[in-house]
Amino acid sequence: PLVVTSVGGLAADSLNIDAVSIFSDHGQLSANGQVNISAESPWQLTFDVTDLDASLADARLGGSIDARGTSSGRIVDGRPVATVVIDDLAGEHNGHPVDGSADLAYADNSLKIENATIEFGDNIARFNAGFGTELRLDAALELAELAQLGLDLSGSLNGDIRAATNFEALEIAGTISGTDLAWQGYSAAQLNATFDIPRSGRGTASTQLASARAGDTTIDSIDMSASGSALAHELRVNTVAQDIRADAIVDAGFADERWSGSMSTLSISGDLLGEWRLQESTGVTVSRTGFELNKTCLAADADKGFACLELESNESGSLRFDVAADDIPLPALPIAWPEGAIVAGFIEGRATGRLADGRLIADAELRLPLS
Repeated sequence: PLVVTSVGGLAADSLNIDAVSIFSDHGQLSANGQVNISAESPWQLTFDVTDLDASLADARLGGSIDARGTSSGRIVDGRPVATVVIDDLAGEHNGHPVDGSADLAYADNSLKIENATIEFGDNIARFNAGFGTELRLDAALELAELAQLGLDLSGSLNGDIRAATNFEALEIAGTISGTDLAWQGYSAAQLNATFDIPRSGRGTASTQLASARAGDTTIDSIDMSASGSALAHELRVNTVAQDIRADAIVDAGFADERWSGSMSTLSISGDLLGEWRLQESTGVTVSRTGFELNKTCLAADADKGFACLELESNESGSLRFDVAADDIPLPALPIAWPEGAIVAGFIEGRATGRLADGRLIADAELRLPLS
């Protein structure tokens, strides 16, 4: 239920508000001040918001927020010009204290937020932002305990981000670093990223991950770098997992809500595997509905050995695959062989099928000559 109470008086040219209160199940708003009754209708109010339910922003958030501040403004040529100063933002969020403040200004259909500071427990965000014909953000993050935010995140994250867009082009620059990051089945012991992407012309971006995990897959390091524009750029990826190293180069771009391009370089090497290289360029596409890897064939630098892979996934999560391999060194396979076992030989095989809803349906033929 919504309950409104007010106490005040009406003068010749102004409305004096001694107290007005609005109650609901989600919190309470109290205010007092003066509204002039004139062509420009200026106002000046002091307000208090108490026990605002944090779950209104996200169901995973708990606790309540209080805010205290002032608002002033007027109507100019039929349009509002207003300022709001939040002197104190306080309360409790998922058992952790909340503090903050901000200055807001609205004019010419644009909202500016300046000198904003929000603290959630051990996490601090400072930012300036603008919303209108252009969106703008300048933020400094010191997030020492992500788990306190209650968003299924853990670890720590620091960064400086500057971004702006006119809804036709985006520019973004900054740095981000994190330690012991985890979200659902993904984690990384270390994250470092730098990016400088202008609205036009060439930009650069790089990301390094150490001790990363995706489900049951562990990767020692991932190093990615990109240069160019959104429409045409070069992506380089270097990955190390146990004693296997993979390097790839893709020339691609964004168009029609998808990222697609040509992989010109792919090499995979390891002590037991040897070195395998891409035989010819192949296509790769990533979109909101899935991804596609065209037929990709690698050959060993030795006299024999080849492997071909083709993948396609769709929005339902179904994955179609086509795999063929000859003369893959058996000791190089990620299999926990019994202690003391001596494994030699090569694996050959073909497999086609799909993986959907946790079920694997495939036609496969394998030959495992052991010695």
